[in-house]
Amino acid sequence: MPKTVLIAGGTGQIGSHLIPKLLSNDYSVKLLTRDVQKAKNLLRGTGIDFIQWNDNSSIDELSNHINVSDYVINLAGANVAGKRWSNKFKQLLYDSRINSTRKLVDAIRMSGKKPEAFICASGVGIYGFRSDTELNEESTYGKDFLAKLCIDWEAEAKKAEEFGVRVVNMRTGFVLDKNEGAFPKLSLPFKLFVGGYMGNGKQYISWIHINDVIELYMFALDDYFISEPLNLTAPNPVTNKQFCKAMGKALHRPCWAPIPGFALKIISGELSESLLHGQRVIPQKALDHHFKFEFTEIDTALKDLVKK
Repeated sequence: MPKTVLIAGGTGQIGSHLIPKLLSNDYSVKLLTRDVQKAKNLLRGTGIDFIQWNDNSSIDELSNHINVSDYVINLAGANVAGKRWSNKFKQLLYDSRINSTRKLVDAIRMSGKKPEAFICASGVGIYGFRSDTELNEESTYGKDFLAKLCIDWEAEAKKAEEFGVRVVNMRTGFVLDKNEGAFPKLSLPFKLFVGGYMGNGKQYISWIHINDVIELYMFALDDYFISEPLNLTAPNPVTNKQFCKAMGKALHRPCWAPIPGFALKIISGELSESLLHGQRVIPQKALDHHFKFEFTEIDTALKDLVKK
């Protein structure tokens, strides 16, 4: 009998790739979504049970779905790069993650049958901005807004351990995806022959190809020795200048002068800090558990996206 995965927030970048992968591996999927029709249009296929879920949904109803699920995956949360970081938007980023995670953990507490694992999205932003210092799962945390958001987010997920549930917080880096996320936006200036690196170009980008993101989620489901947290980054982070040169090479375009820091701040506000300072994150736990990355070098990762 196929195992069942209950997913919250499955219509975003990761979910839209993960759900087809789960189905192809003979899992059945129960998808919690605010917009059932939108989810059905996006995720066509057999084996998906679409469930209306919003802030007013009852914990009892949610716990009933958990009772018939083997795993719970939480991908819910507003898109970090969706808008300029106003105070109102920052509150939305925080509440959309903390509240959904808290509700799922409450439902796990009330369920008669506990899931084998609770896999919850998180981010490498938890480490703060540390120049070229190598960071792994044992590194200390940052103190900026994004770090605080991730700290509180993971703390809510970790409460599921009190009920004997294995928890894995997936600290995701800069995801490279052909059609979603930052890649289409970053590649456009290069296609228009005006591409360049950001600031001084020395800041690190902890990137990862979407294929490896999905395989790491499958890895976290299947490996009972994996527990929180887990860095989802490629083994070889690169500087912003190296990344942009690789982008230009993949697109057969030049990499021109740097984009000034003040211009980025005007466009993206506080989000620009992550672009101008960066992080050098290593997926130490995945490497220790002998996970095999498909893409370890930025050149091959970008070439793969371009050829698709």
